[in-house]
Amino acid sequence: MKKRVIALSFVGLVVLVAFLYFAIPRVSVTGTGTITAYPDEADILFSVRTQNSSAAYAAAENGVLMTKVYESLAALGVNKSEIRTTSYSLLPIYDSYNYSNLTGYVAVNSVEVIVTGIEDLPNVGKIIDAVVRAGVNQVDGIQFTFADLNYNSLRSQAFHKAVQDANLQASAIVSGLGGIIIGVASVSTNYGFLPQPILVNEGMTVSRESTPVNPGLQQVTATVNITYLYI
Repeated sequence: MKKRVIALSFVGLVVLVAFLYFAIPRVSVTGTGTITAYPDEADILFSVRTQNSSAAYAAAENGVLMTKVYESLAALGVNKSEIRTTSYSLLPIYDSYNYSNLTGYVAVNSVEVIVTGIEDLPNVGKIIDAVVRAGVNQVDGIQFTFADLNYNSLRSQAFHKAVQDANLQASAIVSGLGGIIIGVASVSTNYGFLPQPILVNEGMTVSRESTPVNPGLQQVTATVNITYLYI
């Protein structure tokens, strides 16, 4: 009998605590934190595109040009580990007015070169110039980003600022209502970094001067949604 009374008392206490918890007023805010920094990595995207009436010749011509491209990268000191083939295609081309009429074949070999380190980013323009001279006829763009370790550090700083922003908002609201914050009911997060792509027109590389490329400042933004309890 005594155990039953204790059990019922415990259940009653839990129910009371739960009732009081959900009866406590709440305020939900969204805090945002942004960290601005210079990127330390660049992804250069380019392609070699060749066209011929023969599929074999289109592929062979593409291979010759791409070999020269790789040689030009090696001459600049770019390691093979920093070069990645992103796609390769060999497709038929049909007459736009008569789809049944095969006019030739086009081969496209797309490559990504990753340049890491702030001190090496000035070489991006030189790399673009070199690969275009070697045979690249399609520069798809550049994306400036952050290496993993740097990005994780920047993201942590952005979250810290986001929480501070949420605390300031909630404190101002609750203080205006004449209350006091007593705890946090829930937290959810979101973060993101959108690299700014730079499209490079191949015509820019005709000059003897190196193609000017400026990475500029990039932003890492974090968002926290926090629900506070107050009385």
